Amino acid sequence: MAKFCPNGHQMEDSWEICPYCPKTGYIPGPQDLAPTRVASDPTMSERETAVPPPSEPAKGGTRFMGTVGVSERPAVVGCLVGLSGRDQGEGFWIRDGVNKIGRNIQCHLVLNDETVSDDHATIRHHDGRFYLKDNDSTNGTFVNESTDPLMEKYELKDTDTIRFGDAVFKFRCL
Repeated sequence: MAKFCPNGHQMEDSWEICPYCPKTGYIPGPQDLAPTRVASDPTMSERETAVPPPSEPAKGGTRFMGTVGVSERPAVVGCLVGLSGRDQGEGFWIRDGVNKIGRNIQCHLVLNDETVSDDHATIRHHDGRFYLKDNDSTNGTFVNESTDPLMEKYELKDTDTIRFGDAVFKFRCL
């Protein structure tokens, strides 16, 4: 029988903590909910409901019509969820294009494990497919139950398990 956390996420029988649930303890309140139909909200002024003219493009973080402007970042297409190690229970967004993984703060996905190299691996999303490549890491990159380190590009599939050094993650595509 399948095991589920209180929030409805399916878990493996051996897991005590749901890796998909956030660990921050943050619970959104009414102040975090933006109205979906500003025009029908009589409490907002005309200035707040106005759409900026084409000569004044919206900038990220600027409020227009009760929502935050869209940023220029690539779309989120997948995630890695920490199953063991210092990042257990943490989620890391994978975006369209190149995603560098490692301990270096300049990586897109910064992992907190001593066995992970500064520039450990890369996940590339292209044409709806995900490709994993080891970047000549010290402790290797392993997929699923393999005991042989990744030597060439590997096409990831939803729910693959990836090990960077000793840190284990579950890959999910969105």
